[in-house]
Amino acid sequence: MPDLVVIDGGRGQIGAALKAFLAIEVEPPTLIGLAKKHETIIFPDERQPLNLPLNSPALNLLQRLRDEAHRFANTYNADLRSKKIRESVLDDFDGLGDVRRAALMAHFGDIDRLKAASAAEIRDVEGFGPKLAVELYEYLHRPALKKTEDPAPPVSEPVGEELPDTPEAPGSAGGKAES
Repeated sequence: MPDLVVIDGGRGQIGAALKAFLAIEVEPPTLIGLAKKHETIIFPDERQPLNLPLNSPALNLLQRLRDEAHRFANTYNADLRSKKIRESVLDDFDGLGDVRRAALMAHFGDIDRLKAASAAEIRDVEGFGPKLAVELYEYLHRPALKKTEDPAPPVSEPVGEELPDTPEAPGSAGGKAES
């Protein structure tokens, strides 16, 4: 257990920290808060807030502790969001359930390595045959679409207008879409 816990905030944040320690039935260590406004040190008891000179080495140490905690927390949260975004790319691929997704992650380690893999390498993963491996490879390498755009229909589908330089297929209407 630490000897001192520095809370980023004032009385409300200190109170929440005390409640959190008590909720898990742990005797709280010494707590202080560092309120952003005027860089005031707040105590959980009746002591008056303390304002150290802005050039005080003690205040500078507390500020650096707070800033490092912010950097660590922000980096951690960004990593979580990034991992969620990268792994969610597999969520929209049909035919890929929890077992196959887990097999892919166990084999490749992360989405970036999976994207770098060939269809043959994907086929080496248990549960993947040649067809599914190629489909996943193509899915991972498709051009990204903007969320506001609808994907263009394949050329072979009727789109309601004449297609230039389209060879006539047997039984077609001369390259014109049928209504």
